[in-house]
Amino acid sequence: MLTPVIFANCMRLGATGMQDFFALNLFAIFLGFTLWIIRKPLFSGKKFFVTANLAVIFWLFAVVMELVSVTAGCKVLWSTLAYPGIGLLSASWFMFIYRYTRDESGRVLPWQWALLLVVPTMSTVAAVSTPWHGLFYGPDTAPVNFMPSAPVVYDHGVLFYANAVMLCTFQIASWIMLGVSIARSAANEQLTFVTLFLITSVPALANLSYLALGVDIVGLNPTPFLFLFVLLAYSRLNSVTNFFQVSSIAKDMIFDNLPNAVVVVTSEGRIIASNLTAQKLLSFTFIQNIAARDVPVLSDLMRQTVLDAPHVQSIDTAISNKDYDVTVTPVFNMLKRVIGYTFVFFEVTSR
Repeated sequence: MLTPVIFANCMRLGATGMQDFFALNLFAIFLGFTLWIIRKPLFSGKKFFVTANLAVIFWLFAVVMELVSVTAGCKVLWSTLAYPGIGLLSASWFMFIYRYTRDESGRVLPWQWALLLVVPTMSTVAAVSTPWHGLFYGPDTAPVNFMPSAPVVYDHGVLFYANAVMLCTFQIASWIMLGVSIARSAANEQLTFVTLFLITSVPALANLSYLALGVDIVGLNPTPFLFLFVLLAYSRLNSVTNFFQVSSIAKDMIFDNLPNAVVVVTSEGRIIASNLTAQKLLSFTFIQNIAARDVPVLSDLMRQTVLDAPHVQSIDTAISNKDYDVTVTPVFNMLKRVIGYTFVFFEVTSR
């Protein structure tokens, strides 16, 4: 069993070949793609998608440092320090799929924050405590030869596999959620879920191959390298979606020029869309995610609306000495859950 090393002594680095440049270039590509994703418009689960990519960047940094470390003890140290990123990647990717399939883009709930903290913490504690129990990396962990910077062959212990099972559970749960979404969504919406299912499978299967069959890239777990495929596939999926932007622009033009006031409110009470007629009628200036309770008429209408009702509702209200019949139509996500309401105002004073 390798003896513990002092972190400061692991700053002596050395090149080992082309794999160093490959890993460094991959690190830069990941960083660039992540910055690109951050600048993209909001989508369901975006916070967790970005967090997953940051976790991969952290993991890749540890991989690069393991590659260029000179001593075997330092290589094991950097391998151990990768586990905050590995645990965070599993938890955040699961949460991205969870929120994406449920079309959730509101505030992050306490249990979701807790998941992001607990999972990486458990993985990290299991790995860094190896010198005291020897159950994560076993006694046969050693370099392949006595040359400087020689790769390390890891003897995986029972705690390593227990941690792997825990992380794989989140992967299996992601597959299940995507499978359910594929089965329940309309035909024109299935492409997105099928694509996510496939791109999620590539790094997951690579990780299983590493654990079960010992398949590696320059002696390392191939999972972080293949996560680049996820980013490329997602960017391609986003590009395909952009083909429909002309249709979206046309809809926006019609929406803004409707003679009737129209407001779209999430089930959490946030205004996410309104046309100019509505802003003039209800006397408010649209700001992204403004609370409906801050607009008196909407606040009153929300109290009268039967929440989660799957049918159209009609509510009478008066605004500036004029009578309005307000049609409240539920908005469904791809899984037929009510995620908001559309309020359309019809003036009926003369009637």
